[in-house]
Amino acid sequence: MENGGNCDDREIDNRSVLHYELGSYEKTKTTCFRGTLTFSLRYDFIHRVLMLHVLRANHLNNTPQDKASTPPHPYVKMYLLPERRNHCKTRMIKKSSDPEFNEMFSFDVSYNNLPNRMLQFTVYDFDRFTRHGLIGNVIMRDLFDKSELLQWTEYTMQIVGSQEKNDFGDLLLYLAYSAKTEKLFITVAKAYNLRPMDITGASDPYVRCEQIYQRKRIKLRKTSIKRANLNPVYHECLEFDLALNQIDETNILIQVMDWDR
Repeated sequence: MENGGNCDDREIDNRSVLHYELGSYEKTKTTCFRGTLTFSLRYDFIHRVLMLHVLRANHLNNTPQDKASTPPHPYVKMYLLPERRNHCKTRMIKKSSDPEFNEMFSFDVSYNNLPNRMLQFTVYDFDRFTRHGLIGNVIMRDLFDKSELLQWTEYTMQIVGSQEKNDFGDLLLYLAYSAKTEKLFITVAKAYNLRPMDITGASDPYVRCEQIYQRKRIKLRKTSIKRANLNPVYHECLEFDLALNQIDETNILIQVMDWDR
């Protein structure tokens, strides 16, 4: 494909992107989302605590394998990350896909420190005889996303379950080659449904592209790092010198990496 080397996003075929996103959404809907969790937050300036009201969960049996099974016995554990020693836990609700918890909790934390904290909700299925089953997690990274928490603010968020063993997500790329300048352009558009790699339930992904000629690495290019994002959008163009007579013996190794300090 001949191209002058311009990686303008306007050249992307919007119809193919829409088709891909719709397919990805259907995939995500059936394999990752395990229902919703509704809760409210408020900061108590007098006692210097973050108040948490766990209201309810809904549609906990929304995956194909769950539909044929009995309703779960759900309960929720809560952490104010990065601290994990202190946690709160709701009572267990027997045989309910739409449990009503209606329980109050609090975490000791200064108001100025809230932007550095994240709330993690882990939803379990209680089992008297074996290890409790993990239904999924909710991670709230920006505690001031919709409110400054001066009053009660209600949130409803997706419960994200584990992915299939060999499913690490999807990566959307666009390739263009200019025979005139002998350059290969790889546009890293976006990634979908990446697997959480950090203890917080998130990842800090970036993409590595290695140009390999006759089994030797010629050039390495990287995208920027997207912090705490399982669906990162890059739209970054990586450029490689590639002579016409080297195309047949050239491979491009694409890797999605999780940045770690």
